[in-house]
Amino acid sequence: SALTVAMLKDLEVDQEAAFTGTINSGELIGPVGSLMEKLVAAKESGIKTVLIPAVQSVKQEDNETDIIEYGEELGVEVVPVATLSDAVQQLTGKEFEEKDLEIDVPESYNVVMKEVAEDLCDRVDVLLEDIDVFDLEGKKEVDLEQVNRQREVFNLTEKGKTAFESENHYSAASYCFGAGVKASALRYELAELPEEERLEESERLMQRINEFDKQIDEREKQTITDLQTYMIVKERVLEARQYLATGENDSQTFGYVTERLNSAVAWSRFFDQGGTAYDLDEESLQGSCSRILADVDERFQYLNLFFPGLLNDLRNNLITAHKHYETGEYALCVYLASRTKAEANIIVTMLGVKEDFADDLLELKMNAAEKAVAKQIDKGAFPIIAYSYYEYANSLKEDDLSSALLYSEYALELSDIEIYFEKKSHKIDWSALKPKLRKYVPTVTFIWGLILGFILCWIIFREKVRGKAVRKAPAKARRRTPPARKVKRRKTRTSLRLR
Repeated sequence: SALTVAMLKDLEVDQEAAFTGTINSGELIGPVGSLMEKLVAAKESGIKTVLIPAVQSVKQEDNETDIIEYGEELGVEVVPVATLSDAVQQLTGKEFEEKDLEIDVPESYNVVMKEVAEDLCDRVDVLLEDIDVFDLEGKKEVDLEQVNRQREVFNLTEKGKTAFESENHYSAASYCFGAGVKASALRYELAELPEEERLEESERLMQRINEFDKQIDEREKQTITDLQTYMIVKERVLEARQYLATGENDSQTFGYVTERLNSAVAWSRFFDQGGTAYDLDEESLQGSCSRILADVDERFQYLNLFFPGLLNDLRNNLITAHKHYETGEYALCVYLASRTKAEANIIVTMLGVKEDFADDLLELKMNAAEKAVAKQIDKGAFPIIAYSYYEYANSLKEDDLSSALLYSEYALELSDIEIYFEKKSHKIDWSALKPKLRKYVPTVTFIWGLILGFILCWIIFREKVRGKAVRKAPAKARRRTPPARKVKRRKTRTSLRLR
């Protein structure tokens, strides 16, 4: 890849330098095996400089040999590189100046995301008003398990409020959603609904799901923000339906389904936020999903060589993505396939990475995700999911390194989703207009008939008038104008006779 870049830019490459590593998502250089053996081979081949993945520059294998010091002993300079750009610069001596982009979040996103977080957090406050685990009416004693769950609701709510005050609105929404699920389940449990009412509640929830799902399907998707909003909302609706259909009619099921649906409604605020228009019809979505699935299948086969039979979650997600494709749910297919691709990417990235380098790796991933999101915003396409995941990863990096890595990878993958779509053309698609225009054919035909009939009558009438005028004109001219020459001759003859 580095040599290809050098050739395309017509740059000279250091012939005494070599490079080993793998290209991972975000242009990061991933680890490879047998580094010490490769250094020996490089020395024997007259190579003076060897570029290696930065993730392997700490310690190698027996955790005692420093790979850089080992290279010095051989007389080979070992240079750690973290990204493809670093590698090209080392091989060519050419320093590349990238466009300095920062994430410029649209004010519309901040406003709507704040509203989403407020909706979900206010919802928890309403639920807590209906919950009193210390009410002993009809009980012998306080249920300590319920007390603990109520405490969990309070803790998550406090985290949500802290995130909200820090303007991390996506994180606030996530915490408040978790609190809402627990609070809603606890409220259903305290209500102690009889069997008949539980059946009615299940039917009522399913009706709400179906009605809202129909509204979402009728939404027109014009921009990347519209598409990603549809993905977020549709995923939540689908999860609510599946959970209700497969779960029991108990408090946990009702609590999760109710809040998942409320979350979907809150996120639907992001529709119609404007931006660059793309071709997002079913045909485009189908083709995009097919290409992403091909990428994920390839990565899964590669990982399965290292972990045969141990990638059940990845396999199940991939199977579900294929099912979405087969059932025509192409937008959901794109979303789940992209997430699964990100999960595969992070596993590939972590192969051979020492724990000591995990913090540095997260920083590289976050930087790559930030650049990717900023590029899309600069193009006029705000990747709402990608930015939300980036913000969430940023909030997790202090307490949950592995989750932060995963969400940074989600952000990186979903920020580039527009590469699978083409910008909407301004040309008129007559094939699409034909079905819409067909119903107007009788009316248009009648109107054209009237116009043509009027024109034809006017032409005929004009010709008739002109014909009459031509026939009458000569007779009038003979009566009014006597021939001048004959008059003169008569006068001449008369004068001769007198003489």
